Amino acid sequence: MMFSKLNCYTNILVFLFILGNLNGATGFPALHAYHSVSSLSLSGAGYLHSSVLSNNINPAVYDDRQFSASIIKYPSQITSQSVGIALPILNNLFCFSLNNISYGVFNGYDDSGVETDKYYSRDTHFKFSFSKKHPSLPIKIGLSSNYFFSEYQNYKIKVLNLSCGVIYNISKYQTKLGISFQNWGMNFSDLNVSLSNETVLSSSTKLKHLPLRLYFDFVLDRHLEPSSLFTGGVFQINKKLKLFFGSGSRKLDQNTKQNIYKSIVGSSSVGFSYLLNTTSIRYGVYNYGTGAIVQGVEIGMEI
Repeated sequence: MMFSKLNCYTNILVFLFILGNLNGATGFPALHAYHSVSSLSLSGAGYLHSSVLSNNINPAVYDDRQFSASIIKYPSQITSQSVGIALPILNNLFCFSLNNISYGVFNGYDDSGVETDKYYSRDTHFKFSFSKKHPSLPIKIGLSSNYFFSEYQNYKIKVLNLSCGVIYNISKYQTKLGISFQNWGMNFSDLNVSLSNETVLSSSTKLKHLPLRLYFDFVLDRHLEPSSLFTGGVFQINKKLKLFFGSGSRKLDQNTKQNIYKSIVGSSSVGFSYLLNTTSIRYGVYNYGTGAIVQGVEIGMEI
């Protein structure tokens, strides 16, 4: 009995601890879980990189129809599975995604130690997003609604939040500037859950003499105090192959100073995307400062 419960809670605590350090979240860290391999490969940067699966994104960024599905493996056999789609409707773009994080199946016991039914520990996240271009100005606006449901045996958490954003496109310099207000909402459960209300300032620039697009994202907490800085890039190797890389300010906090290698690669990520006709295969890996690895695979396609 105690082993089953301890195993369940250990998995959940390990996952929440890793997420809190990966993203620098000050509120409920599961809201910042990686579901998108693109976001994972950019170390959380790329709020202006379009992905139907990502939580770390400006909701105004969606601009084309696409479908994606991913599997991301965390330590302790914790798995994230996601699927999402974006479609244009009436000159607007609508996006829907479903994410599930499984902590495993565990044996249940009553107070007398008698075995009862097995139970699941999991998080489920539904997201609906909308983006629209201004008819005359180089501006896009976006809004997303997120419903988050967590189930840990007898404990349940229900959260509904909203995010909104604006993106300004400076086509002359192949640069985009964005601002988004993330995770504003309410908690419907009896448990005390603090939402990590954030303001994110973002930029995306295509370099003039290199096939490289750079992303910078500066995160402010609910009091508009600096929280995290993420940076990443997408290097276009050829027409089919892209290389992703990223890091952020969490590198300093996660530096265990065990050796030079861990100090350099800690809190950093790398990944690639390969295009087969209209289908994209993506793989990414994040190296946590202590040596823990998060890795994922994603299939995306134009529809």
